[in-house]
Amino acid sequence: MMTDDGVVVAAHGVANVNTGEPMTADTLSQVASVTKVFTATAVMLLLEERGIPLDTSINQLVPELATLTYGVTVRRLLDHTSGVESDLWDDFGANGDAIARFTAAIPGIGSISEPGEFFSYCNTGYVALGRLVEILGGSTFDRVIDRLVIAPLGLRRSTLRLADAVQHRLALGHDLAPDGTVRASPWISIRALGPTSGMITTVPDLLMLARVHLDGGGGLLRAETVQAMQTQSSASADPWTVGPGWGARSRHLHRPRRRARCRPRWPVDRCRRVSTDGPWQAHGHRHGRCRRVCASRMAGPVLGAAGPTGHVANACARGEHRSPDRRRTLCRQLSQTQQGHEGGAP
Repeated sequence: MMTDDGVVVAAHGVANVNTGEPMTADTLSQVASVTKVFTATAVMLLLEERGIPLDTSINQLVPELATLTYGVTVRRLLDHTSGVESDLWDDFGANGDAIARFTAAIPGIGSISEPGEFFSYCNTGYVALGRLVEILGGSTFDRVIDRLVIAPLGLRRSTLRLADAVQHRLALGHDLAPDGTVRASPWISIRALGPTSGMITTVPDLLMLARVHLDGGGGLLRAETVQAMQTQSSASADPWTVGPGWGARSRHLHRPRRRARCRPRWPVDRCRRVSTDGPWQAHGHRHGRCRRVCASRMAGPVLGAAGPTGHVANACARGEHRSPDRRRTLCRQLSQTQQGHEGGAP
């Protein structure tokens, strides 16, 4: 917790159910997609330094994306409105070229919409941004993040390298076994996914990064850059789209989200995220991982809702989204439904 008088951190529970090791304030954890804030911060710092506009097409900056649609800009990648397909989870090895190789594969997976058409959470887009960080920063992604973000802020226990993290106290992820008992989950360490989900850090370090964005840049970013990151940058009606690097809601920011976690073994009709004011998102599965299919806001609260949204939801539940062409059609129908409810949830 951050206050005007400083930071208060409390720890509870165990870091590993196998050993019973307790959580502490300095226990390191994989923070998954919170990594994207580190990546976005580095991107904005480099754009500031080079005087590159946010609306520059990514294919002008990243050679591996030369054949990508012209309208895919840095801004669209940052705010998840690029339209790029997010379903690429391949491991490109542990060498320094892993992110470059991943990025080179992105044009081949296609897109689900035109750039800027609607919000669709995109992990591959942040890998592409990680490659941009490497190009503009002149080194591998982890080293540029060290130089631009971790070192200046004094983040003592933040790293993208598992080899560094294992020198400290670590927390494992946990889930439920089929018999209902809690079990530890193995760490996932894929270098190519570093820009989207690879950060290993502590709560105190995360709070120091948060303070930068709450205090107008904190001497790291320009105030106008921080403001740009917190200003809605997309014309999409989707309320999750705010600005480059942030996935907070543009409405009802004070409401806590209640959600059912999407587990790979659940049937599709049980895979949905629930928020306090009703909307949910349908999910699908591929390669044993959960893949967001309709990332746009759903107006119907449950499967079987009436009207256009209900049609899309039921189509997703039947598995029709597994066809790329059908998925694009469903997403466009969903986007049209959103436009009809732009003033708020029905």
